[in-house]
Amino acid sequence: MSYYSKELIARAREMDLLTYLRCYNPGELVRISPNVYSTKSHGSLKISNGKWMWWAQNIGGISALDYLSKVEGVPFVEAVKYLLGLERVPVQDMKPVVNDKKEFTLPPPCENNDRVIAYLYHRGIDMEILYDCIAKGLLYEAKPYHNAIFIGKNDEGKAAYGAYRSTNDKRILGEIPGSSKEFSFRIVNEQADLSNLHVFESAIDALSFLSIRKLKHRSWREDTCLSLGGVAVTKEQKLLPALKYYLDTHGQTRTVTLHLDNDDAGKKAAAQMWELLKSDYDVVLDYPKYGKDMNDELRELKRKVSDRHQR
Repeated sequence: MSYYSKELIARAREMDLLTYLRCYNPGELVRISPNVYSTKSHGSLKISNGKWMWWAQNIGGISALDYLSKVEGVPFVEAVKYLLGLERVPVQDMKPVVNDKKEFTLPPPCENNDRVIAYLYHRGIDMEILYDCIAKGLLYEAKPYHNAIFIGKNDEGKAAYGAYRSTNDKRILGEIPGSSKEFSFRIVNEQADLSNLHVFESAIDALSFLSIRKLKHRSWREDTCLSLGGVAVTKEQKLLPALKYYLDTHGQTRTVTLHLDNDDAGKKAAAQMWELLKSDYDVVLDYPKYGKDMNDELRELKRKVSDRHQR
């Protein structure tokens, strides 16, 4: 096992996250305001005043070293080695990759979906809804890590987007390279009222909302749900690609209900979307009534139902 002295570790820790992303991974950086940045992979991670905070996990720091080890999951020694190696890479020779469209290829499926089903069921997602998504090709378990893959399909019904989520105790998530954000995960049921659209930050939030519907003995097949795949909105981009494309291709939409996270990032994104949509649609802001997101609300409601049955 490699070993680094305290002096070398301190040197590796000198680079702050904003400098690291600007110089060596500019395609990951998203500017939210003049002095605030986020990242494409982690919408709830904010960078400002020389510090960064990943609100989804309540983890923060200053250095790129902390980011690589705590957020990206790079082993600490490997992260130190990597950052020390960057000292030998001239920044001016780095070529930022902007809109580098990679070929979209889904990871191969496992023999079954047992781990994905167990993981999502443990998070409160209704079993019928899970099996329905699997049957429609919207969800499966992938090799080699047994990640849950949430599929978005294009207008021809072919997979064009994929979001992955680990099914173990490590919070590893992101998008499959080459994914087309405009075709993000969505559920459009046969019986759905297409005049109403429900919008969420993630696929799990959308599935949680439908599970709440069923828990309350309402028909979950009448709702149309769209996942945004994060909520970083820039002035240039305006509406996120998934929402813009859906609205552009579904002219019958009249009401847009935003079920974004009950945190600063979610509320700011919801306020901006409301401003952009209010002249053309009835916009409803519906934050989770319990916890930070829709899955927190689902689990709290299920806990209350369980408590009532035990009395």
